[in-house]
Amino acid sequence: MIEKKSHGGVVGVIPARMDSSRFPGKVLAPMDGIPMVARVYRQAIQAKLLETVIVATDSLEVYEKMVELDIPVLMTAPTHHSGTDRIAEIAETGNGSIYVNIQGDEPFMDPGVIDAVITPFLEETNLKMGTAATSNLTDDEIHNSGVVKVVINEDGFAEDFFRLLPEEEIFTEVYKHIGIYAFTKEFLLKFSKMPVSLNERKLNLEQMRVLDNGIPLKVVVTDYNGFGIDTKDDLRKAMEKLENAQASC
Repeated sequence: MIEKKSHGGVVGVIPARMDSSRFPGKVLAPMDGIPMVARVYRQAIQAKLLETVIVATDSLEVYEKMVELDIPVLMTAPTHHSGTDRIAEIAETGNGSIYVNIQGDEPFMDPGVIDAVITPFLEETNLKMGTAATSNLTDDEIHNSGVVKVVINEDGFAEDFFRLLPEEEIFTEVYKHIGIYAFTKEFLLKFSKMPVSLNERKLNLEQMRVLDNGIPLKVVVTDYNGFGIDTKDDLRKAMEKLENAQASC
């Protein structure tokens, strides 16, 4: 186990719901003998700046499986519309100063990315929220509305997020967004109570609520190329990637 250093309570939370519309039960889909969300947990606990990692769920099945595997888990309300809302419920009674939303369907999450998203909070006292992006954006992904794109200004903050780039706009560089978020506790609780914004509803991207309210959103650029599991075919590709990695060891 990597020794954790104290940074005022940095808590990683992995939201895990069973009722995914495209792939129900995916968080418990087996990967190399353990549920996918357990693999995410094992990746996350390697991050040096996280003091605690918790799975947050509204599913008794997920809860019992995590207990069986000795993974910290908390039950949350079944009425939440997003993983961020689920994390906010935990933060209300938690003692962390920074909360990191780690996607439960990113089995290859690089612990270094988690640390990279946290680091600006240790350097910039006014920071409220951060996320990550990568320049590994293929031509196919540029035209794929399922891949979220972000434009970043010279100060490292998000200018805009897109699913499909507007034809009339020309950007010097567009990045692929990686779905990991860090919040101060104070802002997380505020964010979860803010009304859904116009562009958030239009694009189905909750981070647009931040930009629509004029709040700076820090973006760290990494080499990590996210691999989220949305379908059974994605899981098949993930298993092939895992098998290839093990074969090369």
